[in-house]
Amino acid sequence: MWPTSEPRVTQRGHDPAAATLVSDLREASREFAEMWDRHRVSTLHCPTKTVFHRHVGHLDLDCVVLASPLSRQRLLMLQPVPGTDTSDRLRRLHLLISDGQSAATP
Repeated sequence: MWPTSEPRVTQRGHDPAAATLVSDLREASREFAEMWDRHRVSTLHCPTKTVFHRHVGHLDLDCVVLASPLSRQRLLMLQPVPGTDTSDRLRRLHLLISDGQSAATP
């Protein structure tokens, strides 16, 4: 999909190779040029994740992507989905671990 390229190109700053690529694509495709001009871009998408833990059950987690402006590093931060039992289940899991019970054993 064309729009997903804009964040990558603009993150590179004044990269001559990226600028040439965009210029070439704009010349080759009127559709690309129109979409590029609209500046409607996609960013990294991280959907809600569901994880099953055998001791506490399903954990519904919202995923947030944090990107470093200085590098290409990304950090995925998982947070309990509001309105679910996930926060309580994570507290139970924490108690299991802190009480010395291994959450990894059956």
